[in-house]
Amino acid sequence: MRLDEVISEYFYHCHAKGFTPKTIKNNRQELKQITLYLKEKRGIENLESITVYDLKAYVRYKHQRD
Repeated sequence: MRLDEVISEYFYHCHAKGFTPKTIKNNRQELKQITLYLKEKRGIENLESITVYDLKAYVRYKHQRD
């Protein structure tokens, strides 16, 4: 499944669960950043292609930027 499809479904779920607009905004920003990283730096566009190493690399990337 494509990352953008998964994220769309996630936000549908957030709205259905009554998450606050601020929470949704924060989640949207973080997911936008990780999606961009996965696509541009790791060449990943599908959820099934993400590994634990990709996620660890993203965390390292975020810490280096801060």
